[in-house]
Amino acid sequence: MRMIIYKITFDDDKCFYTDNRNDLVVAINERNKHDDTFKKFKHSTIDGILYNNYKKHRGGVKSVEKFDAQTYYEEYINTYINNIIEKRAKSNKTYSDGAIKRFKYHFITLLNSIEFDARNNGDTDEMVKEKIETIGMIKVWKNSHIKTFGFQ
Repeated sequence: MRMIIYKITFDDDKCFYTDNRNDLVVAINERNKHDDTFKKFKHSTIDGILYNNYKKHRGGVKSVEKFDAQTYYEEYINTYINNIIEKRAKSNKTYSDGAIKRFKYHFITLLNSIEFDARNNGDTDEMVKEKIETIGMIKVWKNSHIKTFGFQ
């Protein structure tokens, strides 16, 4: 499982986060649609910036970055996985590697939705962290107890 987080920094230092390259192209082009001199971005433009170290950025965008989601959320993922493994071990049971991968994938998807919504609305790092720790962890535990452990 490889999940990527993309971050665009526009000329005015506002940022846009997503996990979908199509969203990158749409966000850049939509933001600059009223500029007649703006040359639209394509997937190949994004590839050139990300993979070919294309340094000459076109107008409207300062940078495009990518991050591995497992590394980006490493602290949260490790805490979450350790907690579910410990709870399962109390019942003398274990999870398969496939189940752990699924848990990670679903947890990253949840974290992405919280992080992207907060970041794209201009929240600070501290606000994002607080939202992840309150909304994310509570929501995950509430859902995991119902779905995984069968608690009501």
